[in-house]
Amino acid sequence: MIDDTILDEMNLPWSSSNEDLETISNNYFKPLFDVTKFEIRSETERDKGIDHQIELKRANRYTNFRFAIQLKATDCKEENKDGSISLQLDTGNINYLLNNPMPAFYVLYFKRTGKFYYESINDFAKSLYEKDKNWNSQPSHIIRFSKEFDSSGVELMYQLTLAKGKFQRTINEKTVFQSSAIKTDDKLLVDKDFNISGDTEIRKMVEKAGLLLINEGNWKDVLFLHKKASGNVASSALYNLIIGIANYYSGNLIEALSFFKSSNKLNSELTEDLRNHLKFFDTTVKYSIGLLSERDYNSIMDTLEGSENIGLYIKLDKAKQNYINSLDKNSNDRYEKYSEEVQLIINDPNANESIQLNAKCELVLFEGYQNNMDYVKGVSMLNGLEEQIGPNFKMRRESVLHFIKAKEKWYKNVQILKQEALDGKNYFAYFNALINEVKVTFEFQVYTDLVFIVKEIPGIPAPEKPDSKLMFSKLLEKITKAYNYYKQIGHIENVIASLSTKYEILHYNKDFKNTDVVINELQDIIESYDLSEQRRKLKFLRNNGTTHQQFKQFMENIFSKADLNKKDIEAKRNEMIKMDEIERNIKKRPKKDILHINLFPIGYFEFPKEKKNQVYEILNISEQAKVIFDNMFTTVIPIVNIFYNPITQEGYVDGKHAEKGIENWLNTYRIRKSFYENKFYRTEKI
Repeated sequence: MIDDTILDEMNLPWSSSNEDLETISNNYFKPLFDVTKFEIRSETERDKGIDHQIELKRANRYTNFRFAIQLKATDCKEENKDGSISLQLDTGNINYLLNNPMPAFYVLYFKRTGKFYYESINDFAKSLYEKDKNWNSQPSHIIRFSKEFDSSGVELMYQLTLAKGKFQRTINEKTVFQSSAIKTDDKLLVDKDFNISGDTEIRKMVEKAGLLLINEGNWKDVLFLHKKASGNVASSALYNLIIGIANYYSGNLIEALSFFKSSNKLNSELTEDLRNHLKFFDTTVKYSIGLLSERDYNSIMDTLEGSENIGLYIKLDKAKQNYINSLDKNSNDRYEKYSEEVQLIINDPNANESIQLNAKCELVLFEGYQNNMDYVKGVSMLNGLEEQIGPNFKMRRESVLHFIKAKEKWYKNVQILKQEALDGKNYFAYFNALINEVKVTFEFQVYTDLVFIVKEIPGIPAPEKPDSKLMFSKLLEKITKAYNYYKQIGHIENVIASLSTKYEILHYNKDFKNTDVVINELQDIIESYDLSEQRRKLKFLRNNGTTHQQFKQFMENIFSKADLNKKDIEAKRNEMIKMDEIERNIKKRPKKDILHINLFPIGYFEFPKEKKNQVYEILNISEQAKVIFDNMFTTVIPIVNIFYNPITQEGYVDGKHAEKGIENWLNTYRIRKSFYENKFYRTEKI
């Protein structure tokens, strides 16, 4: 048996401390990896810089997704001041790992502490490049290890390799398996997280869901998809149309016009309905930026009015414009006509949910405005009557009950509309209804502050006005919610509408500090998007164009005109009295071939039978009514309520309730004077 002394003196290969350290590091390294998730394949021949290739396992299956490890070890005694451990690496070794398509890592075993540290080759190379773009010309570099290699480091390697592996698999599928489905000018797009998308996929997603997303108010999502593309994706008419509409709603009018132009070049690909959509939005943008005159714009819109879908939007806008244009005309049924036109749009079999909700939002706005103006007219009429007859509790009660009933009906309609929008997840329509609710409520508050019953009822104190601070606070809260939503989805027009309404409320409450903030934001938005029409509206708003300023001016004009009308009416009344005095002194005429008529409310008159048609003309009696009057003259004295013009039926017909204001009295004066000039004189009751 050989003793220990002989073994110690025997000529045998020497052991190396580096080899011992390498063995120790390998022995400690491998157990760090769970055998159910990793398969370690060590490089045993011609190692040029990779010690281990480690394959991922999933569900007990090999994936062939791998990462590389270059294992290092050091027995240095000290760390750097920041706790890191430095190691020198050959530039050739760094390049060798970078050339590997799989993820690669340096792992360092630090003998003094028995801990492992790691660094990604990509992160290390990136830091070298940021310090010196010519790093590759140097023979070696110092790497500083600071990240301890524990279970979290192992998991990071797993997830990064899994993502890179799936990425490479997707690349293979798209470039090999799907090559026939990809257009030659399409590109594959990769983000920093290895997510892959292709122009073809983006095109299909936009064409399939783009219009639906826009109808739901999510055009920013459409633009987000477009921005993920390479820039060559816009090769179909439908895609260009959708991206153009999304840009239009986002306020990017020049960009929108560019996409509409591209879509027009391929418009034969579109259905007739989509071609009409293209024509509508292209025309709207050109008119908005001044490339089309109003005449040309209206001419094109007229040609689209009969189209199946977009035509309903045009009809809705026309109904609105016709109603607004009729406000300065003497028409008592203007709102009824507008309401009928909008209801026809809502009930149209081609109307989708979007146009229906849009139309209902418009309807509640103008219904609210109509109710508010009815309040003003009602209170003004009460004040006028009570100035002559004194306070009348019964009339006040009837007027109040009538207005409360109308307002309750309107409020109920608004709530139903908002709930309908929420149920359909049409948040665009919901916040549109919310803005309209705020506008009407604010306008009513302005009206009630400026128009109220003047005379007091003896013994009954006037009711105290409630504090409106809480109400205004709620209005501002609602308008802020609408503003936040429209800003989020990027609807610039409604962002401006929200801010304008907020400005009006703040201005009315004399909160001028915050009005300055709002007006500056409005100015910035309008200038950023170069919105000429909105710039004009903003100028008007700043120059006494708020609701309360306009209404105050309106009331001042009314009162000023009323004073003039009062003097004019008084002069005409005196003139009519003078006519009566003159007629009483006229010698009585023979009663032969004389007809009599009762002109309510001014009395009985007589005229020669042969002048009957001239009387019909003065009274403006309709052709149908003439037949009735012809028959009545042979048996009774017919009655004409001259508060009406034209006359369509015989009788008192609502009596004095037909009186609607100064126009009625001017018509009465006209008839009285015409009868006097034609010697159709007043007579005593027959």
